This record gives sequence, C-alpha cells and structure tokens, in this order.
Amino acid sequence: MEITFYSTTDTPIKVNKTLTLIKTVTGTPIDDMNIMNPVVTVSYDASLLNANMAYISTFGKYYFVNPPTIQTAQRMTISMDIDVLMTYRNSLRNCDALIVRSESVGPTNVPDKQLPVDPNAVDIVSVLGTKGFDRLTVMGSTGGGGYPSVQTVLITGRGKE
Repeated sequence: MEITFYSTTDTPIKVNKTLTLIKTVTGTPIDDMNIMNPVVTVSYDASLLNANMAYISTFGKYYFVNPPTIQTAQRMTISMDIDVLMTYRNSLRNCDALIVRSESVGPTNVPDKQLPVDPNAVDIVSVLGTKGFDRLTVMGSTGGGGYPSVQTVLITGRGKE
C-alpha cells in the first residue's frame, strides 16, 4: 500500500493542518490491520524519522505517526493512529450545528438551565468569520474556582468552503 509521510507543526486539535511532504513509500501491513490504528513495515529511510503525519490512499485517511521501531534488514515498523479531524475535515466544515448545551460561561443566546449565565459578566473578546465559519470567543468574569472563563463557539452554516 502507498503511504505518504508528512511533517506538521500544527496542534493535533487543528482541523485543517498544514502538511509538508517528506516522502511517499510502499508499506506492508503487519498481520491483520486495524484501519483506525494501522501498523506497517517500510524500508528504512532516515527522512521518515521526522514524520508525524501520514496519509494512506488505500483507506483515504490521515494518521498521526508514532515514533518508528528500527528493525533488522533495513526495515522499520511504524504504528499510526487516525486523525479524525483531518480525515473528515470537509464533512465537518459542511455540516450545520445547533448549540444546545454550553458547559461554561458563553453567549447569552445559548440557553443552559444547568448553568445560569449573568449577561453582565460576559464580554465578547473576538468574532472571526472565514469560509462559512463564524467563531465567537467570549470571556466571562468568573469560571470554575473563580478564574476567568473563556469559551469559543463555532457557528457553521453561513457558506461553503
């Protein structure tokens, strides 16, 4: 199977990561393969030691790359874990969402009877809109333990990519 290895400096919780191509190689699955957490053997290549992301075209999925195990006969074993945000980023961007529960101080138009919100304690910190997304960041004067509370609410459905 063909595996394309990348490096990224983006955090794992970023949906659309910026990837830098390292190399595309052919890998062989080890025993029965779990498509969510594949383990493959590839020919040893020092450049792959810098990879932290991969794409397996056979599955159409992106993966986080764990540190490889160097074996004999110029081989290395690489285990991976699916990156669901990167894999399903287009589907995530194209879905409409309704916020029905807010677990911290947030916008006053989100009803949450389990956590009453004082409208005077909420300040809008920023509003960003890009490619069909509106991101509203609010800060409450008190959060858990008396510390300031910050919440970012992602509102979708205003456009497409």
